[in-house]
Order: sequence, then structure tokens, then C-alpha cells
Amino acid sequence: MNTTGVSQQYWLRSMFFTFAHEMKATLKSPYFVIGSLAQPVLYLFLFGPTLTGIPEISSGGAGGAYGVFVPALFVQLAIFSSSFAGISLVTEYRSGAFERLFATPVSRSAMLAGKVVKDSLVVVAEMIIVLLLAYPLGYRTSGLGLVVDMLLVFLTAVSFSSLSYLVAILTKQEDALSSIFNAVLLPLILLSGILIPVDFGPHWLRILSRFNPLTYIVEGARQAVGVGMSKGTAVSIIVAFILAVICFGAAAQAFKGKRRT
Repeated sequence: MNTTGVSQQYWLRSMFFTFAHEMKATLKSPYFVIGSLAQPVLYLFLFGPTLTGIPEISSGGAGGAYGVFVPALFVQLAIFSSSFAGISLVTEYRSGAFERLFATPVSRSAMLAGKVVKDSLVVVAEMIIVLLLAYPLGYRTSGLGLVVDMLLVFLTAVSFSSLSYLVAILTKQEDALSSIFNAVLLPLILLSGILIPVDFGPHWLRILSRFNPLTYIVEGARQAVGVGMSKGTAVSIIVAFILAVICFGAAAQAFKGKRRT
């Protein structure tokens, strides 16, 4: 018997079981998803129009001001919607469900993967809703550009969802998780040029932004609007993939370590 094949099938079944369980819970209580959409929708309708009056932005790329802002808004949505996914894990821990689940033979990494994939697919669904709302405002993109942006959003959500579960399993406190992410996310977002491209900032700020992986993801999402696939978008996909692998790997290691505690 091929034990490797059996273990892979078991891992996939465990992941799908966790994914289905988590997705069912989300569909039964979609309030968090609805709340996650409030911020990007407000930015879209209340902040987006202010950019149309800035010539350097409205004429600075394909699709005008919304072609610059909306792809970055997708990335922001992925960051904020997935960064607090770990709160559900803290709730499970306090109710005892988390410990009971860890007592089962379910693969720890598969359990984490099921949760992360669910979170990331929900974010992609939210992205599509924002896209539909942006369309009447003048936002346009190509089919390939949309696929690239969806991939970047998915990988970004994988990264921050994994980090959220990592912090949750280490702290087991909602307040700690919220405080850590609130402190970390603001400088990351400001340095990535999500609201306004960093190119309009001083030289030192542009240099500092190059050390932020989100900068490359945001730039790739914007370039995808006009050209679909290019060297810049390829770099952004590679950066997003590496970041997702590192973050998921760290969280998976923490989940495996929990078995010995």
C-alpha cells in the first residue's frame, strides 16, 4: 500500500471537512462578512471620488483614478477581512471546542488550511461585490487583469489569515490579537501606497516602501488593470506567493506545536 498516497488523501479529506464546517458556519452567520464590506464600500464612494480631482492620479494609469484606487482597495479588503479571522479561534478555545478538535486525529496543518482557504475564498467573493459596485463609477479591467487581481487578493488573504491564526493560537486573547494587528497594519498600509501611490511621496518614503512586500502586491494589482500580465505583475505574484508560504508555514508550525502542549 502506498502510505504516502493514503496520507495525502487523508490530509485532503481533513482539509475539506474543516473547510466545509467553517463555510457552513459563515453562511449561517454572515454578519462578519457584511461588516468587512462596510469599510471598502465607504472608501469606494466617499474617498474614491476625491481622487478624480487630482490630475496626476486620474491620468496616471489605465482606467483613470478608479483604475489606480480600486485594485489597491481589493488588497486592503484582503488585509482587513482576513487579519481578524483568528478571533473565531479564540472563541473556539474558550468554549472548549478547540481542545476537543485537537484531540481528534485530524491533521493540524489540514485543519489550518481548511480555515485559511475558507477565509480567502470569502475575501475573493467580497472583492467581486466591490468590483460590481465600482463598475458604475467607471472602473474597468480586462479578463486577465481580473484573474491576476483575484489571485493576488487570494494569496494576500492567505498570508494575513495565517498570521491571524498564528497570533490567536499564541495569545488566545481577542484584545491581544486586535492590538497587535491594529499596530502593525496601519504602517504597512500607509507604506504600501494603497490610498495614494507612494510615488507622490518624498524620496525617503519611496525607499522605505520597497521593504514592504505589500508595495509590490499593490503595484502589481494596479498594473494588471491595464496590461493584464507583465513583469511587474509577475513579480507581485511571486512576492505574494512567497509571503503566503512563509505565513502559512509559521502558523502550521504553531498548530503542530499545540499538540504537544
